[in-house]
Amino acid sequence: MGSAPFPPVYDSEMLPATVVVQLTKPTSSAPVGLNLVNGSDARSPPVLEGVRGLALACGLLQPGDLLLSVNEVEVTDHTAAAALIRAAPDRLVLRLRRPPPRLTQPSALHHAARSADLAEMARALDLRVVGNVDVADESGWSALHAASQGTSAEAVRLLLDRGADVHARTDIQATSLQHNPSPNSSPNPNPNPNSNPNPP
Repeated sequence: MGSAPFPPVYDSEMLPATVVVQLTKPTSSAPVGLNLVNGSDARSPPVLEGVRGLALACGLLQPGDLLLSVNEVEVTDHTAAAALIRAAPDRLVLRLRRPPPRLTQPSALHHAARSADLAEMARALDLRVVGNVDVADESGWSALHAASQGTSAEAVRLLLDRGADVHARTDIQATSLQHNPSPNSSPNPNPNPNSNPNPP
């Protein structure tokens, strides 16, 4: 590939890593207007599935946001999060992470990751061709998903070193961990030398 700079896919300043939203309930029993569902796995935070009423009126929340904490209490499932929201007397401070927007086509980073072109991957990341290493294409594939299909552990490692999320899921709920990289180039799948790789 040439040395001309890549055009930015979108403005990275539009993507704060974390969003903090403060809501004031008119009464302690007033509904907030959030529908929550559990994340894609046990390690993923709850997801805002629906936003209406007070939550919609604030103009800052949207479906797909990941709820990280309620009034400084970290949440790991939608039931606990809903209980904290209901129990809050009047003021709510919600800390959320908004997934990056989807691309209409794979980026230069995706192409470089798929072909394990480490120099182009580093260049695309350094030039901020995409505003977030986890940006997904129209099917939910991130550069890490693309790299994990190949045989280069170095390509995967580069993306992980730059903050790629191994738990990010595609539209069919596949993580990059579920792809089968070549055993000749991937790290030892059995990192504990004291365990039996072939249990009885």
